Amino acid sequence: MTQPASRPKFPAILIIIALLAGFATLGIWSVSSPAGSSPDDDFHMASIWCGQGDRDGLCEPGPTAETRKLPASFQELVCYSFKPDVAASCQGPNFNEPHSNTITTDRGNFGTPVYPGGFYAVLSVFASDHITSSAIAIRLFNSALFIALLAVAAWALPRNLRFPLIGGTLVTVIPVGAFMIASANPTSWSITSATVTTIAMLGYFRTSGRQRWILAAIAAVAILIGVSARGDSSVYVIIGMLAASVLGFGYKRAQWKTLILPVVVSLIAVVLYLSSPQATVTADGTAFAHNNPGMGLGTLLYSNLVELPQLWSGLFGLRWGLGWLDTALPAVSWLPPLVVFGAMVFTGLRIMNARKSVAMIGLGIAFVMIPLYALVANKVLVGAEVQPRYLFPIFLMLVIVGLVPLGRREITLSWAQRIVIIAALSVSQSLALRSNLQRYVGSHGSLNIDFGAQWTPSGPFSPFQLWILGSVLFAVTLIALAILMDLPRRRGSELPLRDETPRSGAKIDAPAAQASQPAASLTAAVEEPRIGERSRASHAQDGAEGLPTRA
Repeated sequence: MTQPASRPKFPAILIIIALLAGFATLGIWSVSSPAGSSPDDDFHMASIWCGQGDRDGLCEPGPTAETRKLPASFQELVCYSFKPDVAASCQGPNFNEPHSNTITTDRGNFGTPVYPGGFYAVLSVFASDHITSSAIAIRLFNSALFIALLAVAAWALPRNLRFPLIGGTLVTVIPVGAFMIASANPTSWSITSATVTTIAMLGYFRTSGRQRWILAAIAAVAILIGVSARGDSSVYVIIGMLAASVLGFGYKRAQWKTLILPVVVSLIAVVLYLSSPQATVTADGTAFAHNNPGMGLGTLLYSNLVELPQLWSGLFGLRWGLGWLDTALPAVSWLPPLVVFGAMVFTGLRIMNARKSVAMIGLGIAFVMIPLYALVANKVLVGAEVQPRYLFPIFLMLVIVGLVPLGRREITLSWAQRIVIIAALSVSQSLALRSNLQRYVGSHGSLNIDFGAQWTPSGPFSPFQLWILGSVLFAVTLIALAILMDLPRRRGSELPLRDETPRSGAKIDAPAAQASQPAASLTAAVEEPRIGERSRASHAQDGAEGLPTRA
């Protein structure tokens, strides 16, 4: 007789450490650069200040519908942009003091909007006369939103879908993603949305009851965050819905109802995208400034196709740096995460079937065709206008889907592999953070970035102390998550990824019969069966999956 498994102690301390250390790491990124330091921040911060309409002293009507009057400090907001040798001290000593004077600008989401207004409206609650404090509050809010949505999704997902979410996220957001998440740029919400949408929808297909609807609600929140920030997020929502449906939909009569939600969401996403100004990319070469109107279609296609890997490597910081793309990163910062990313995707190919192959190939095609279309349609070449950060949603989906398990076959990492990943990502994050601080502090060429500092970040810590603290906190985050992967398993929390009838003829009513409520822990797992107890059922399920019975 099998004795019931005892429930392991809830690993609350490890979860708390991982969450707090992860948020604190993003918090250090939030203060490591001055207000206005992310791409086009003069546009986005002006739009945030005007996100709730006209407000005295913050956003006042301009002489035309396309202009607004903002605090005079906005004139010096991005004085260092495209000037790598200029420190953030160029903003001036009175940058954060209230001003009665205003400046008139057309750099914002005014008149004819270019971006959806949700991102700007929500963050406008942080706008104030003290621009630096407001910028930090905005960045901390975006960082907390990312950590919170990731944590809630991990809690609600079946155990075997947590590693794709956490592991896939970690190997893609370092170093560029961390900077963008902790910024005032709409790309922050785009990354947050893409991190959760596809995996939450896959969990929706493979659970039942309350757990299914919790995951549907999480996916809905993630989608809303994305489409509120960028018009092209609607395209990524559709791609995510398709990938999740291919992976998770079961071809049974009762399962057809589960398609209603993704179909409705996809139709809404189509309408939102077609009504977005970002859908007005045309083939006449007028959307971007650095176009090549005389270049033929064949030349454009070939030239961009062979150089497209530059965009992909730019996701790790190669050639395209941080900030206004003017903060160069050392090779030791971008190379390790690039190698780890490739290794993780390659590892995911160990466990494949027809559905996962279709999803991966589809995402791979989108990863190539979306930037290629934007480049060719606007007659520009790789290196101009289209930036790597626009590809982050598909980039995330690709590795997350690649790590999705099939049946009872899961992708696991040995401790040797985990140590290598921890070391690689810790070094990358540390050096990227140092480069970001040093660029704005102005202590170029000095090992001690406090020496000769012309600008000091807000808060009680010096630039050097921030660098050390951020490096340690991120390493602690990785170590805590690595330990969480090895906690004891308990019965009843793993859900099958497909509804199958074993060859023995015994019908399995899945997912309803095997679904569980959201686990209380990020790492709750199913207890391993005793030898021989469920081997036949497991072999039958693996056979129905079309997979070998041995991992």
